[in-house]
Amino acid sequence: MRPGRRRARHSHGDSRGMNVTASAPGKVVLLGEYAVLEGTPALVAAMNRRATAQVSPAGTRACFVEAPDICPAAQAFTLDADGHVQWQQAAAGKQLALVATIVEALAAHGGLPRAGWRLRLDSSAFFEHTDGVNAKLGLGSSAAVTVACASALAVYAGHADRVADRAAWLGEVLAIHRAFQDGRGSGLDIAASLQGGELIFQPGGGTPWAEAFAWPAELERLYVWSGHSASTARFLGILAAWRQAQPKDYDARMAVLQRATEAGVAAARAQGPEALLGSVRRMAEGLREFGQASKIPVFSADHEAIAAVVARLGGAYKPCGAGGGDLGMAVVTGVDARQRVIAALHACGYGCVALETDPQGLALHVES
Repeated sequence: MRPGRRRARHSHGDSRGMNVTASAPGKVVLLGEYAVLEGTPALVAAMNRRATAQVSPAGTRACFVEAPDICPAAQAFTLDADGHVQWQQAAAGKQLALVATIVEALAAHGGLPRAGWRLRLDSSAFFEHTDGVNAKLGLGSSAAVTVACASALAVYAGHADRVADRAAWLGEVLAIHRAFQDGRGSGLDIAASLQGGELIFQPGGGTPWAEAFAWPAELERLYVWSGHSASTARFLGILAAWRQAQPKDYDARMAVLQRATEAGVAAARAQGPEALLGSVRRMAEGLREFGQASKIPVFSADHEAIAAVVARLGGAYKPCGAGGGDLGMAVVTGVDARQRVIAALHACGYGCVALETDPQGLALHVES
């Protein structure tokens, strides 16, 4: 056994004949990009694009994973005595690294089914078919897959009580996802996938928490596709290097984002549409300067072009998440303004993605 590694403890629950399906939504960061990494509360909304995980008996000692959106062929594996995944095909190790992280974490804590099982993952809703390719939208698919997969496996193993304690389960699933991300990430994507709805997310020093809020009805949100996907992991690597090399500049730029986020959270709590719209504008400008200083292309050329269109029509626009690509969010006042923005963006070659807040987080269905 490797030093410091606990021997795998499998669940002794009898799940033969049981089928468990879990689904979890993606997310969009409404306000608080980068600032949330420093402990500032942020606004996030679960989106109606869901990842689904289904666990059923395999009838063999081996376990099988079917994830066509990640890996073209079904892959088989076993767990060794130390709880490490041993893929029958070595190439699966890189493609299905997230699944292996989830499985090994559950095995270490006694939350994995003992008998062979089959896991089917569907994350196709997180892609948009555009220009002949499937483009990843940047809606937090890895977090949604983690919530759905870990929850389905835990329930299948007879640990529905652990999943039902959502506050404690948030901490467990967040630890799994952070392990996959090399310790990075605030956890707001996990919180949105688990809880659903529109949330004020507080990362905190221990277990994070989230409270529901209602986005002001006067403000319309549009989600605009920038035309290409972005790599959040690469941007976080640049961020870490900049923070270490230029700590004073990092702190000053981060403080601007934190102030805009804090004002936006206060406006959200107070249901103040004008103040919230102003916070989105200040956040956008702060992100632009943050990106220029850090050399992270937060406002790509496409994001800048979209922002100019939205600003000309009286709205505010910012990239969602790490920026550089993926989606951006336009905020305008009233339905008429929404339609004008959609038409103007279409004339410039940009389209809006049909997304709505998903009020439901993790959903579970068990068939015996």
